[in-house]
Amino acid sequence: MNRKPEFYVDPSAGGRLTAEALLHSEGSVEFLYRAREFPKKKCCIFHIAGDDFWFNFGFVDGELSLQRREFDLRMPEDFFLSLPGNETVIASWTLNRLTLLLGPMGFQGRNCSKWMEIEARPPPASLINWVRRQNLLPMVEYDSEATFVSRVHAGLSSIQGKIDEMASRSIFWDIQYDGARIVSRSPKKERDLLTIIHGLLSDHFFLSSIEIYPELTAGIGRLDFLFVGCVKRQGQSKVCAEFKLAHSRDLEKGIENQLPEYMRRHKTRNGTYCVLDFNSKDNQKSPGLHERLAAAARRGWQDWQFPIKIHHVYFGNQSPPSRLSRE
Repeated sequence: MNRKPEFYVDPSAGGRLTAEALLHSEGSVEFLYRAREFPKKKCCIFHIAGDDFWFNFGFVDGELSLQRREFDLRMPEDFFLSLPGNETVIASWTLNRLTLLLGPMGFQGRNCSKWMEIEARPPPASLINWVRRQNLLPMVEYDSEATFVSRVHAGLSSIQGKIDEMASRSIFWDIQYDGARIVSRSPKKERDLLTIIHGLLSDHFFLSSIEIYPELTAGIGRLDFLFVGCVKRQGQSKVCAEFKLAHSRDLEKGIENQLPEYMRRHKTRNGTYCVLDFNSKDNQKSPGLHERLAAAARRGWQDWQFPIKIHHVYFGNQSPPSRLSRE
């Protein structure tokens, strides 16, 4: 069945939720919910569809619905009322599971969740290619800050696609050989990886008229990347990006403390946290990682209108290494 590509995101997302991100094998979306505002009518938060594929999130028939193809996870109003007051909702997905998590801001206290196992079927290549073409349209100046932020996140989302197309991923590893035999293999240091990532991003941001400033000193340390673009009638707009290895001991600390402070120092409400993972996408080490990071972000950055966006990049091959050295 040939279906014309469709894409919609509620404007309140502010550009943080992109079409490319919704096509990734895993991700998460969060929003602040108030019980007295439970929608009684149909309300779409996001929708993307193409050939024999649809992925939706919103309120339908008096329930919150997270639907990927024919698999539909629902959370009724009674479920929300079990935790009164202002609550945070996190919807997350992998190729094998849909999850809805409800709890207080920062998830410090009682929370509840629902999940559904689903059949692992990726989106069609035709929809992926359409999204990639949209992201490469040249830009000079942006009509709104949300459009600029969306373009930044589209570039960061494209990293995984470029890695997946590589015949070999040895560039991301420190490998020692004895002749043709591999003696040892360990992940490259974070700083070395950022140099490679800068190169992967350069063409996208050149076409997008977005400046990339790596390793900017911000008083408490060095911000990995600052993205700067020009918005009509506003001038410069910024997005702070911090990268962290998934096996780092400071993974949650980075999104809870480090990145929010960088955002305050650079006077921007736009921030993104990029997890660099040497496990295989098919052998995920921590299925609940996105939920934990989203909760940590909410504890450190409580501006619910501008939540921190999480990206997840995998460098691992089909079979992940049995042991990873900790930084």
